[in-house]
Amino acid sequence: MISDDDSATWHSAPEAEGAAPSEPRTPPDKLPSRLAANLYLVIGIALLIANSALDLDTLARYAVGSALLVLLALLALLFMRAERLEIRATARFHRAETRATLLALASVPSLWITGVALNLISALIFGYTTPVPPTIFPRTALEAVALALTTMVAAPIFEEIMFRGYVQRAYERRGIWAGIVVGGLIFSLYHLRFQGVFALIPVALALGFVAWRTGSIYPAMLMHAAYNTIATAVLISTSFLSAQVTGMLAATVACIGLLVAPFSFAALWMLWKRPPAERAPLPQPPSQARSSVLRWVWVLPLLALLVVYTYAAATEVLVQRHPETLLDDTLYMTPPDTWEQEVAWTYTIESFLGDELGTATCSRLPREAHYALECEAAYEGFDIADALPDLGDRLEGFDWRDLPLDFLGLDVVLGAPPQSWTLTANWGQQALELTTFDLRIDLAPDPSEAEAASEQPLMVQYTRGEAENGLVIRHPGEEARTLPLEGEPVVMLHEWAWRFSALPFDLPYGGPVTVVEIDAGGDTAIYRGFLRVAGGEPAWTPAGNFIAWRLTLSWEDGAGRQHARSAWYQDAAPYMLVRYDDGSVSYLLESIETGP
Repeated sequence: MISDDDSATWHSAPEAEGAAPSEPRTPPDKLPSRLAANLYLVIGIALLIANSALDLDTLARYAVGSALLVLLALLALLFMRAERLEIRATARFHRAETRATLLALASVPSLWITGVALNLISALIFGYTTPVPPTIFPRTALEAVALALTTMVAAPIFEEIMFRGYVQRAYERRGIWAGIVVGGLIFSLYHLRFQGVFALIPVALALGFVAWRTGSIYPAMLMHAAYNTIATAVLISTSFLSAQVTGMLAATVACIGLLVAPFSFAALWMLWKRPPAERAPLPQPPSQARSSVLRWVWVLPLLALLVVYTYAAATEVLVQRHPETLLDDTLYMTPPDTWEQEVAWTYTIESFLGDELGTATCSRLPREAHYALECEAAYEGFDIADALPDLGDRLEGFDWRDLPLDFLGLDVVLGAPPQSWTLTANWGQQALELTTFDLRIDLAPDPSEAEAASEQPLMVQYTRGEAENGLVIRHPGEEARTLPLEGEPVVMLHEWAWRFSALPFDLPYGGPVTVVEIDAGGDTAIYRGFLRVAGGEPAWTPAGNFIAWRLTLSWEDGAGRQHARSAWYQDAAPYMLVRYDDGSVSYLLESIETGP
C-alpha cells in the first residue's frame, strides 16, 4: 500500500446567509496519497506520449484515444482499490442537487469566452497556435461521429474520473483549495501544450471547484461535455462547411457567448455562494515519523512530470518561433508516380479580404530527364480603401504608402499594384532540385508617373551550374547584373510552392533554404531562410474544402524584418497545392485537369 505522511487540513467554506442547505455528506475517512497519484500520472503521460507517436488515420486516432481514456480511468480506480479507498466517496460518485447542476452548466459560456480570449491573447503574444496534424480533422460522417464521441463523451467522463475523482483528491490532503488549484494546473499541463495551456486553466479550476462545491463529479462531467461540445461543433464545421458558413457559425457562437457571459458569471457566483455539499472531515492522523528524504519522495514523480512538460513546451516554442535551432532536416523530395502524368491547375487570385482580382494557370509537364513547371498569372491591383466605401470617401487622395507600415508587414495587405507574370522552371527528376528558372514580370507603372509605363518587363533567370549558381536580373532600361547564389536548396518565390508538394510531410519537419526574394517593385535580394511543416489546417477554395498540410517559408531581410509565405497541400498523397499566399494575394485552387 502506497501512502505519504501528510495530515489533511480541511476548511469548510462558510454557508451563505439565508441558505438552507441539505444535510452535508460525510467525507471519506481516507484520501489518496500524493505519491500514488503522481506515479499514476507518470504512467499516464508515458501512455499518452506513446499514443502520440503512432501514425494513425483519423478514425483510428479517435478510437485509440477513447480506448486510452477508458484505460486510464480504470487505472485510477485500480489505484484507489490498491490503497483500500472507498471509491464512491473518494471519486464523489454522488448524485448532485438539480439546482447546483443547472448553475454549473450555466457557467459554461463564460468559461468558453474566457478560454477563447486567453487563447487569442497567447497566440498573439507567442506568434503561433499549437500545431496539429491533419488527422485531427474529420472528413466523413463516421469520423465526425468518432470525434464527437471522443470529445463530448469519453473525455468528459473519464478525464473527470482521472483528475477530479483521483488526482485532485490526493492534493486535497493539504486543503480543498490546494486540491483544486494543483489538480487544475496538472490537468492543464497534462495536455502537453504551451501556447494553449492558458486557455485550459480557468475551466480546469472551475471543474475542480464545481466537483467540490456540489459534492459530486457528475456536474463537472456535464460542464466538461458542454464546453467540449462548442469546440467540437466549430471543428466539425471547418471540415464540412464553407469558409463563410464556418465564419458565421464561429461569430454567432462568440456573440451569443458574449451576450450571456454576464449571466453565466452570475451563475458561477451563485454556485460560489452556496454552502459546500460535503462536511469538513476530521483531520487524518499523521503516519509514523520517517526521514525527511522519504517524507518528500512524493515530489519525485511530480518533478518528472514537470521535466517532461518543460521539454515539450520548450520544443514547441523553439520549433514554432525559431525552427532553425532544432530542425535541420534534409529537404529531400521524391516525386511520386503520379508526377509522370501531365496536370494543369487553375487558381483564383484574391486579396486578403476575399475580393477576386484575377486568375493563374500552372502546368506540370514530365520530360525525359526533368519536370517542367509553366505558369502565367495576372491580377488587378487593390487598395483597402476601395473595400470600405465610407472610409474611402473620407480618405480621398490619401496614399497608404505614406504611412510607415512596412516595418509591421501591413503594407502588402493594405494594397498592392496590378501585376502579371509568366515563368518556366525545370526541376531535376531525382531530387527535384531547381535547375533552370525564367521569370518575366510586367511591372505596373508608378501611379505618380502617369506616362512611365514600362516597355520592357523585369526578367529573372537562373541556371544551376557545376561550379556555381548564377542569378541574372534584367531591370527595364538597365544593364543585366548577375548575383551569385550559395547554399541549397534554392527556392524562388514564384515556383517553390508547386515543387515542394513532393516533401515527406510530417511534424516536426523543416530545414534551411536559400530564398530569392522578388518584391512587387522588381527589387531582388537573396537571403538564407527556413522552410518547415507548420501542421494541419482546413483550406477553403472554389474547388472545395480541403484538410491540408501547411508549409511556411520564412526569412529575415537586411533590415531585420521578418517575412513569411505559406502554402497548403491536400493532406493525402499526392500532395496537391490547393492554396498559396504570396504575402499580398492568395492563389486558391479553382479546377484541375490531368493529361495522359
